[in-house]
Amino acid sequence: MTINMSRRRLLNLMTLAGGAAVAGPMLTACSDDESGGAEGRDTIVVGSAVDVLNFDPYAQTTNAIIVLRLLNGWLLNYDEDLKPQLDLLEGYDISADNTSCTLTLRDDVTFTTGKKMTAEDVVFAFERAKNPETGFNLASPSQIIDSVSTPGEGVVELKFTGPTATSLIEDLLVGQPIVDSDRNSADGLATEPASAGPYRLAERQPGQSLVLEANPDWYGGEVETQRIELRIFTDTRALTSGLESGALDLAVYVPPRDGQRLREQFNYLDSYPGSATMLLRVAAKTAPFTDKNLRRALWHVIDRERIVNDVLFGFGGAAALPWGPNSPAQDSSYDDAVAYDLDRARELISGVSQKSGKAMVNGSDPISISVMQIIQSSLQEVGFNLDIEQVDAASFQDRLVAGDFGVVLGQMGGGQLSLPRITQNSLFRLSNNPLWPDGTPPQPYVEAIQALTGELDEAGQAEAYKKLNDVIVDEGWAIGAYYVPQLYMFKKELTGVGRDHQNALLLADAKF
Repeated sequence: MTINMSRRRLLNLMTLAGGAAVAGPMLTACSDDESGGAEGRDTIVVGSAVDVLNFDPYAQTTNAIIVLRLLNGWLLNYDEDLKPQLDLLEGYDISADNTSCTLTLRDDVTFTTGKKMTAEDVVFAFERAKNPETGFNLASPSQIIDSVSTPGEGVVELKFTGPTATSLIEDLLVGQPIVDSDRNSADGLATEPASAGPYRLAERQPGQSLVLEANPDWYGGEVETQRIELRIFTDTRALTSGLESGALDLAVYVPPRDGQRLREQFNYLDSYPGSATMLLRVAAKTAPFTDKNLRRALWHVIDRERIVNDVLFGFGGAAALPWGPNSPAQDSSYDDAVAYDLDRARELISGVSQKSGKAMVNGSDPISISVMQIIQSSLQEVGFNLDIEQVDAASFQDRLVAGDFGVVLGQMGGGQLSLPRITQNSLFRLSNNPLWPDGTPPQPYVEAIQALTGELDEAGQAEAYKKLNDVIVDEGWAIGAYYVPQLYMFKKELTGVGRDHQNALLLADAKF
């Protein structure tokens, strides 16, 4: 398959909503007269309650996602419908047997270091991604690569470990940033970027501010606004106050409660659906959740509409299956099978011998606490006692990955992408899975994921998706709750603000 077209993951900051006020940058609201008038302003002032800790796009943390697409160039991008759009590529050709892919590079890309992009930079980028010691977030998806080489100037060839689904190959290309190979390491990108995005770093004061300026050599042309000023806060109340006062043009990670209050006054963007899905993870190795009927009952005690309306204030959305709305695995025919239904839950729990169990929650996350309390109340109505244990954030993360809990609310990223990518998350591993005895998940699940890794025709895909959904619903270890909201709120006169499929901020087209 040959593609030629023209160009053109999560900290959940809702947890900070109830935090104590901490001093942030001093804000002074600028009138339109002082700033030269709203129309035509050459600076956008952005506020965030998390700092940008480094500039390594291989470590795609929520901290860095604010600037991920502003500072870096990528081989492909996805549009809102998850259709691939060329970025650093002129085209790509997937072999007929889906075992290799040839990339043709643009010849007009210059890194902010001043060096022109070459095929060797791209080869180095993939080699780093493949290495588990250096690849960070990109290491797992890059394991489909057997080798990478350059057969000629401006051309790179990827060979895969076997026939690989087109969607997995495109996910790989979308997720691959290209950086000057002389600087492409965690140390080399610790304090300064070295890629080819629409902006470049002008000034940084760690913990306080970040100033970006338009990249004059950007291959995409001239950006609409010349400067981006990012101000760092450690308290969301100060952040939203800055937005309301007019000192900020755009606020990142606004808590849902504040979002509801401000939604009439400001425009907003919510998360890309499925980019972060909150799941009730159930440890099938831990009593009493070893009982399948109890796990099945848990589907029916999650009042998703109440959670969205009362806890998320209408943002995000109800999630039944773990996948995003645009995922090919999403299937509304399962909605009734997993619907909130206390009578059905009561029936399933009636035969369970042990009617009490434990839940773990992050004690610094008021959203998860509220949601777990809703689940606890529903379970109590059907005769099951759920004891909620609040733990500190560090212990929570360690125990989450280790499967040291009965049930827990935990995010899963990538539910909008190719289904085999979910195996990067601990609860969906094909082996060494912390939720199952001996680390072995159900065999039908393993078979479905393995089938989807290869290229299937339409009928084969439909069969694999059904097998996958059937086993997840039947075994009940990854139960959908809601799509996690991640709100960008901004002045109504600021246009062109965007976010990509993983909620990275897009500002190349933003202007007053």
